[in-house]
Amino acid sequence: MTYVKSASLRSVPDPIDIQLPGMYRRGRARIVSGLDMVAESPSMAIDKFYALLDQHGPNLEEWPAAEQDAARELLKMSSAARDRLKEEQALAALLTAGPTPAAPKGLAQKIVKKARETSKTRKS
Repeated sequence: MTYVKSASLRSVPDPIDIQLPGMYRRGRARIVSGLDMVAESPSMAIDKFYALLDQHGPNLEEWPAAEQDAARELLKMSSAARDRLKEEQALAALLTAGPTPAAPKGLAQKIVKKARETSKTRKS
């Protein structure tokens, strides 16, 4: 949790709900004794979210079950995470939108032949 002292909040009466700017725009916060703001922080760090996004792709249903809820909570609180997820979803859509090109005839045989030649050269 993050605690922030602010002199401007001294006139605010005890516990009320407020909406915070910036990264806590959609997060929850409250005034404690008119002096301190307490904001709930996500249970997943943004770096971990990015790593999981790179590893598992933009479909959260394909992520490990143990990570899905924390990722969804982070997405509620972080515009950077939402932006990155949208970018990855757009890229995935582009990659799957068109037809898959066919490999030229004989390509597989050329690859196998080259691999065998390279293997013989390294053994010698």
